[in-house]
Amino acid sequence: GESGIALKIEGTPNQILKIVDTTDDYSLTLTAGSTGPIIDFGLGTAQDDSMKIGVYDGMNKIDTKSRTLRVTGDGSTLMEIESTDAGSSVAPTLQLFRNSASPADGDSLGSLSWQFQDDGGGKNEAGYIKAYISDASATTEDADFYWYGMSNGSLYNLLSVRGGIRAV
Repeated sequence: GESGIALKIEGTPNQILKIVDTTDDYSLTLTAGSTGPIIDFGLGTAQDDSMKIGVYDGMNKIDTKSRTLRVTGDGSTLMEIESTDAGSSVAPTLQLFRNSASPADGDSLGSLSWQFQDDGGGKNEAGYIKAYISDASATTEDADFYWYGMSNGSLYNLLSVRGGIRAV
């Protein structure tokens, strides 16, 4: 009955459709369950080597496990994050969250890196911004930010912003 539906499984909760290439052990699993719809694809038997996209744990998620998510294309705008909020809130927000079970002073919080290909075909880092926890103590947290840039083939610290001493 429904237009565009080639396969419909219904009748019980948590419907699962799994397609496996047994030669190369790749799989695609579609789940419609009580926690939300999920698409899981990757290696058929190793859950740690799969990638999950869906609505689960109350959020829209892309979980790459231990793999790198790469967005590629040949256009000038590869990714756009858009907020359609008509109010005055700060949006859109790109949030990098380091969720560590044991946060400690000196832990890296992440980085933004700009890279390019040189005329010899080599991949180079033009610069990056890194953030570190300088004090992980609850209620007195401090963070440091470091800006690096390339000059004559080497990366140099161009600017350091130290949260604990409020100095540049």
